[in-house]
Amino acid sequence: MRRGVVVAVFSVMAACRTQALPTSDLSLVADLSVVDLAVQDLAAPDLSVGDMTVQNDLEISDAGGDLGGSDMILSDMTVHDMVVSDMTIRDMTTIDLAGQDMSGPVLGTATNAGAGVTPHGVAYGDFNGDSKTDFVLVDADDTTNNVWIFLGNGDGTLQSPSSIKIGRAGGAGTNVAVALIDNDTNQDLIVGNGWGFSVFLGNGNGTFRVPTLPDPPDYDTGIAYPGDVAVGDLNGDGKLDVATVETDSTTLGNPSFYVSINSGTGTFGAATSVGPTISGQAILIANFDGSGKNDVAVIDQTTQTIGLYMNQQGAGNGFVFHSTPDRTLSTGGGPFAMAYADLDGANGNDFVSVNNTDGTVSVFLAKATAGQYNTGVTYTAGDQADDVAVADFDGDGHNDIVTVEGGHTAGNVNLLLNSGTGTFAMPLNYTAGNSPAAIAATPLRTGSTKPDVVVANFGTNNLSILLNLR
Repeated sequence: MRRGVVVAVFSVMAACRTQALPTSDLSLVADLSVVDLAVQDLAAPDLSVGDMTVQNDLEISDAGGDLGGSDMILSDMTVHDMVVSDMTIRDMTTIDLAGQDMSGPVLGTATNAGAGVTPHGVAYGDFNGDSKTDFVLVDADDTTNNVWIFLGNGDGTLQSPSSIKIGRAGGAGTNVAVALIDNDTNQDLIVGNGWGFSVFLGNGNGTFRVPTLPDPPDYDTGIAYPGDVAVGDLNGDGKLDVATVETDSTTLGNPSFYVSINSGTGTFGAATSVGPTISGQAILIANFDGSGKNDVAVIDQTTQTIGLYMNQQGAGNGFVFHSTPDRTLSTGGGPFAMAYADLDGANGNDFVSVNNTDGTVSVFLAKATAGQYNTGVTYTAGDQADDVAVADFDGDGHNDIVTVEGGHTAGNVNLLLNSGTGTFAMPLNYTAGNSPAAIAATPLRTGSTKPDVVVANFGTNNLSILLNLR
């Protein structure tokens, strides 16, 4: 039996005999609570427990000889070679055993919303200021070049989408980020496309401005095969900059990633290239080493690593990165996407990569020294896993992992529940549309803190919504 939390309710009558129940190597680590224990005729060897170690908190109350209506609480107990006979157990309930869900599904059956042609990247925000979660999705189609806006109703459903053209022909969308790019409070869109990225400034009412210059509305970074786009302040001026990565740098001889600095008014300067030639896939901006300066993480599919580029800028504004990664994290086969969040409640945020080739996720827990990470531990994530999101789905206070199987026509969504220490159970499987390409996790219902799941389905040209049942 795996370690976990078990809550059991027993009613025991010795007058009713059952078959002997031998149990060996039973490990119950936290909070075994036994209540309403009524026992008669304990003179016979009805209960035999061998090699029992109680590490913490053995409590027996109201033990006046008959134990009638008493409470017994055992915490952190390890039991070996337990034999129970002459016992009837009624009304037993167990929950949350070893990170496995024991009380019904966490996510509900998917409902679908139309989403244009070959949807790819998905992100969320509040685009019209009504405190309801909205979604943006980009087409990976050279002919349509659309960005689709889905306004939320606050009840787990979405309105019919409106659309925006990304820009020039051949600029199919690859991914999308939501951020405050200019000096107002309206959320804006940054869309990776076939040339670099596009910027759509929000009007605050669910619509977005499409500027006429430059070539509407693209920023050409020199990237021919863009993979991902990330947003963060890289030069320390308090304005959000953009970093992009190319998926075919080994063929074209281009650097790892490009940085475009924000003017503060929603426009960007010329892109600066950083790093060696790699086959990049995903990019992420955060402060990894505790320096106060934002750093950059880039997935390299050729070396099957996450490369960490630490910002070396000292006092004042600016950014300085080494030409090669300062640290690398070895992933599983074909790393495709990543997330950065606290998974074990210690030492800050950890890394997760989802690995397309071998259908796994790799978890890198942070060490006590900022910017240092333990060797990755690999878990099953499903066939051709394409994207990953992190949130607390079962409400136990620990972040879980959810992935999508991009190569699976049945459209599997796989949920890996956290044990609480940054280790994960086998995935729970749910169904979305065909060939899901991207996933997002956030509450869709007004007043709820439970993360729901939205999936962009490349194969069925729609979005799937899976509401949280907890």
